[in-house]
Amino acid sequence: VVIWSLGNESGEGVNFAATYSWIKNRDRSGRPVHSEDGIKGPNTDIYCPMYKKIDFLINHAIYMPEKPLILCEYAHAMGNSLGNFQDYWDVIERFPSLQGGFIWDWVDQGLAAHDEQGNFYWAYGGDLAPEGTPSSRNFCMNGLIAADRTLKPHIHEMKKVYQNMAFTLADYHTGLIEIENKYFFTNLADFDFSWTLEGNGEKLADGKINNVNIEPLQKKLLQADFPAIKGKPGVEYFLNVYAHQKEDDGLLKKGVLIGTEQFALPFYKAIVSQDKSVDYKLSQLNDRIEVKGSNYSIGWSKTTGALDSYILNGKELIKEALRPNFWRPSTDNDLGGALATICDPWRNVGKETTLASMELIEGGTYPIVKVVYTLSLEEVPFTIQYQIKPQGELVISSELNPGHKELPLIPRVGLTFALQGEYNNMEWFGRGPHESYVDRKTSAFVGRYKGRVWDQYFPYDRPQETGNKTDVRWMELTNSTGKGLRVEGEELLSISAYEFHTDDLSEVDTKKHQRHLNDIKKKDIVTWNIDMKQMGLGGDTTWGAFPHEQYLIHAKRMGYTFTLKPVN
Repeated sequence: VVIWSLGNESGEGVNFAATYSWIKNRDRSGRPVHSEDGIKGPNTDIYCPMYKKIDFLINHAIYMPEKPLILCEYAHAMGNSLGNFQDYWDVIERFPSLQGGFIWDWVDQGLAAHDEQGNFYWAYGGDLAPEGTPSSRNFCMNGLIAADRTLKPHIHEMKKVYQNMAFTLADYHTGLIEIENKYFFTNLADFDFSWTLEGNGEKLADGKINNVNIEPLQKKLLQADFPAIKGKPGVEYFLNVYAHQKEDDGLLKKGVLIGTEQFALPFYKAIVSQDKSVDYKLSQLNDRIEVKGSNYSIGWSKTTGALDSYILNGKELIKEALRPNFWRPSTDNDLGGALATICDPWRNVGKETTLASMELIEGGTYPIVKVVYTLSLEEVPFTIQYQIKPQGELVISSELNPGHKELPLIPRVGLTFALQGEYNNMEWFGRGPHESYVDRKTSAFVGRYKGRVWDQYFPYDRPQETGNKTDVRWMELTNSTGKGLRVEGEELLSISAYEFHTDDLSEVDTKKHQRHLNDIKKKDIVTWNIDMKQMGLGGDTTWGAFPHEQYLIHAKRMGYTFTLKPVN
């Protein structure tokens, strides 16, 4: 296959691919026959369409199995993108006639610039030309890597999906693992294979898989020496498999990670919880409900219904009260089509709630503070319940109940609040270390990770949604002395934290504005978004394609539960 990049009359590049028959596919002016759909014509040996969706690929593979198909452009990687990439390749690898595609594109074409205060940013269309000069704004910023060749988070997903080997855990007890060689010319003997066993993110054992001699396009069952597991209550076990470059090979140096996989093992046992003796005093004042223990105090405002105080060892942790949250900063994909406009009614709903009722329910095992809000969008009820448990723990449950009202798609469903700025150390057990989303997470393995809150934020050239972690079991935010708060999900959570307000990442409306990474400034605050779910990123195109249906959030009755507890 030969690749050309031609310029049309307006100077825009047109990419397409052809075989030896390319020379026969010309019009009367001698130009190749091409269009937005790729090469056309009866003599074309390979069909090279652009930005076709998965159902189109399946249809082609079923009804034209003899004609190979290469997507000459797909998976538009602009901004925070490359969602549903694994879904594409599940189909591409299923049908022999589907031969892959070319991601648009490799690297951002930004120019180094500084603002009046000397802060660095990457300039794009419209930044450096005289006012009024036509441009496509940041449409030159759609690479897998940044303009300075820094890796963007989604390139890790590309590497994982594109790896030329696959692993199947046939039987853990007997140590049987199947390895498939997807290379066309390389024997897997060129790589070193190893494994690690982890329990709740901590390494328990490791070893090697020897004698991996598998010819191209073949697969083989191999024997490994995995240790026996007697599951401990509350421990999740994962087996991680790795393939590293055995020797230097051109740009690939010895030890480079080439392929990997993670397997969740079926040895989990639930912890049997035990009731704890009550160590607090509960009081109702005229305008507040308060809980006081030996080294903590928790409080709610009766005016707003919000949890607005959590004092631990004499220090106030909460800077901004807990509230519902249904908005995420729009990505380039969201703004490129109608999705941001469709979801826009949810933008300020979490801030514009009306307190419908608030009551303290006693008489059960533990007292409950029940708060019911009326959302400004169609007067939908939203309920938050706080079950007050010993040792400063709160079991927080929330529920959205739109009934039969038809509401727009929701960007996210969750709760948000802010801590004092000193609580800027993060540790979590979930997917990581890089950001992940519901439709882009195969490269982010479940593990135990830690770092600074600021480092979880990726500075996209045009500020937008960033830094999310999926499948989170628990997360802690602590200060330099190790004190803070911990969130534990009753189900898997989607969580992000920033050292600024989430809205700092967002456009003021549903249009793109000339915003850059230097617009984001660190503040003395840590915003904590604790979500039930966030919709997918999408990535088919940046001019109208939505995230795939299974990654959208439709307004229906839904709720989730997590525990907030102190870290000492």
